[in-house]
Amino acid sequence: MSGIRIVLFDELYKTNSLAPSGIELLGQHRLDAWLGKDKVRFEVNLLAERQFKFTIWRKYGPWYQDPKPFSSCNDSIFAWDQQIFLGTDYQTGTQADFQNHTARYIISYGIPDFLREMRAMAKNHHGTRIKSIEVDNNLDHIDVIINY
Repeated sequence: MSGIRIVLFDELYKTNSLAPSGIELLGQHRLDAWLGKDKVRFEVNLLAERQFKFTIWRKYGPWYQDPKPFSSCNDSIFAWDQQIFLGTDYQTGTQADFQNHTARYIISYGIPDFLREMRAMAKNHHGTRIKSIEVDNNLDHIDVIINY
């Protein structure tokens, strides 16, 4: 496989020097340093030569309802999930509190907006251009499939 320069969590991962398990390990370490140990679990799966599935296992509080009953559940991404994938406001030594939601509204962003943000982040880090993104929202995790 030719080297792909994957950008997640505001960090660059190169597939010519890292297997999916290496990306998973480094990504998990970055998330633990930011969100706190055992707040999220990160998985990476290679689906095809230039297609990866990234899964974030997380548990939001009781205010977060299962998105599956809604026909449009995969047309958008929950704002906190997007923030995690983009690494927005990344800093070490912090803890995420997924149980409390103090904002007035639960905000989601459309997939075209998420794709635009992911492409901008990849460009800033000289990553491989993202061709498309698919999102599968679930109560306990989110899957993001990225085609490069």
